[in-house]
Amino acid sequence: MIVLHLIPHLVKGGAERQLMYLATYWARAGREVHVAYLAGTPVPEEIAASGVRLHPIAHAGNYDPMLFVRLVRLIRQLKPDLVHTWLLQMDILGGLAAMLTKTPWLLREPVSGAFWTGGLKTRLRHWLGARADAIVSNSAGGDAYWSTAKPARQRFIIGNVVPLDEIIASPKTPVESLGFSDSRPVIMSAGRLDEQKNFTVMIRGLAGVIDQIGAGAVIFGEGPLRGHLEALIRELGMEGKILLPGMIPSIWGALKSAQTFVSLSRYEGHPNAVLEAMACGCPLILSDIPSHREFLDETTAILIERYEDPDALANAVLEVIADGEAASARSRAARARLGLGHNVATISGKYEEVYETIIARRTSATGEVASSS
Repeated sequence: MIVLHLIPHLVKGGAERQLMYLATYWARAGREVHVAYLAGTPVPEEIAASGVRLHPIAHAGNYDPMLFVRLVRLIRQLKPDLVHTWLLQMDILGGLAAMLTKTPWLLREPVSGAFWTGGLKTRLRHWLGARADAIVSNSAGGDAYWSTAKPARQRFIIGNVVPLDEIIASPKTPVESLGFSDSRPVIMSAGRLDEQKNFTVMIRGLAGVIDQIGAGAVIFGEGPLRGHLEALIRELGMEGKILLPGMIPSIWGALKSAQTFVSLSRYEGHPNAVLEAMACGCPLILSDIPSHREFLDETTAILIERYEDPDALANAVLEVIADGEAASARSRAARARLGLGHNVATISGKYEEVYETIIARRTSATGEVASSS
């Protein structure tokens, strides 16, 4: 089976990491794995050295029509058994290319339906996705988004890989190396700095409690709200106390030093940062949203119903600090939920079953294996 993965970038966020885990696992197992991405963007050493066959696609910009032409050419050259698209740009261009070449196509849904709120690209992606051979969502919320467009037999839910062994083996990062001049309780968060992650409310809530408990906060990530959040931190007198260090290759060591991990997201899919915090044994404070409720409850996290209220977050932080024993019990219960069901062997096996199902159905419908022509 030859699978061609299409993704805009190899280094950016959660989807890119998920593809890296899967593609490198398959390549090291001796399978033929192809990944196409936008030329000129960074390539992680791990995937470059794994045996994955990489195809940088030349382009003059995101709207260069030759990008689509080159994707079609690549599919016709490789004749993959299946095209697997990741993220909006490749869901549209890669999906069109797969349809044009009559190649079986799988679209991955990484978020819940709340993320897709109008716009031409969103509508086009949904129209095309309804014509894909299958949709794989990483959450029930994502699956529900496609329920009116795709029959149940063409929809699948597969969670994210959590590299538990690697996380356990990673060393703890000293608090002082996170950017503070002394050792103190640290509150952590991570994610794209945008409206979805609700960092404005988070920063206001943390500002109301940090001095009281002598703590600091670190929010890892980049995004369009960086300037706004930096200004807010200055306005609240929290410079040097709430830090925005940007992106780092791994937050695992930092999570192991944190007093608690906070996510006030308004909506999610199957959030990598929360899963990694669970694996690191970091107590969780989360917004009470369906995506978090899908795999956690009050025995594993503090779930904030009023997640738009800064005071509700401040009270939750005080609860964690005041009762460390209860926080540790919740973190142990959360970590126990990350069993073999999240390892790369299990998740890759689930994808392979879906791939085989798609190809078999297409073969049955056409009388022969549908490949590029």
